[in-house]
Amino acid sequence: MADWLKTLIDKAKVSTVLMGLERTQIILDANEQLRRRFTRRIYLKPFDLECSTSRSHFLGVIKKIDEALGLPSPLDLQQDGIVRQLHFATNGTMDYMVKLMVLIKLRHIVNYRGLTVNVWRRHSVTQSGLKAWAS
Repeated sequence: MADWLKTLIDKAKVSTVLMGLERTQIILDANEQLRRRFTRRIYLKPFDLECSTSRSHFLGVIKKIDEALGLPSPLDLQQDGIVRQLHFATNGTMDYMVKLMVLIKLRHIVNYRGLTVNVWRRHSVTQSGLKAWAS
């Protein structure tokens, strides 16, 4: 795996960012050359509502995802308990936050417009700037 990744990076001839869970560190550990290429590491921890800075970042990410999905009305983050519920449902983890918000968008389409392939394509998350996972 490490040699394949090195070859891919060399052939691509572009700057590369690796992302993964802590357990994927094994890939870097297996190859000294690859490890040297990725000496700078940033560890993203789940958002913590008890820390005001982390809470502010959590709210900012939720707002941006909400805007990107383009629901008819944005989530009311001032509503009593909604922030704590979103945090509980996602454990403050970015991956779960995006998945939850996409499910909210999908539920809106199903409940209010009926889900068909054409409706999904017209209202898909691809139009809002998120990755085209629905194609």
